[in-house]
Amino acid sequence: TLHYIEQTSYKAEKALIAAKFNGLALDQKKFDAQKDARKPEFIAKNPTGKVPYLETDMGCLFTSNAIARYIARSRADTALYGKCFDDEGQIDTWLEFCTHELEVPLMTWVYPVMGLMDDIPKATADAQVDVKKALTALEGQL
Repeated sequence: TLHYIEQTSYKAEKALIAAKFNGLALDQKKFDAQKDARKPEFIAKNPTGKVPYLETDMGCLFTSNAIARYIARSRADTALYGKCFDDEGQIDTWLEFCTHELEVPLMTWVYPVMGLMDDIPKATADAQVDVKKALTALEGQL
């Protein structure tokens, strides 16, 4: 089961997209950080407290990229995570690029609009420039 917080559900989307491409059904459950984060059963299975997290028969995985990688690798026959070590390296490169060069500035830009953090106009303006730069680099590779 994939547990996620509604306000930051985009983080869970990575795993859900990988599951769809791999032809896997992934149970989903909204996580209420205000009431669920302190529950002993949650802390026992996910001591880091990170969300999203994927609850498997073997334990919990956390962080959106780790979960997406796990789901992508779960079916070798689809080659979603590549066909060789070099493919995996390229996938990791661009996954990390998107996390650091897109997600971080997008959070800085969008979270204030969503009421999840205070707006700092200079930081927002810088984030907009960073997003444009990252998208330009990404488009160049596509």
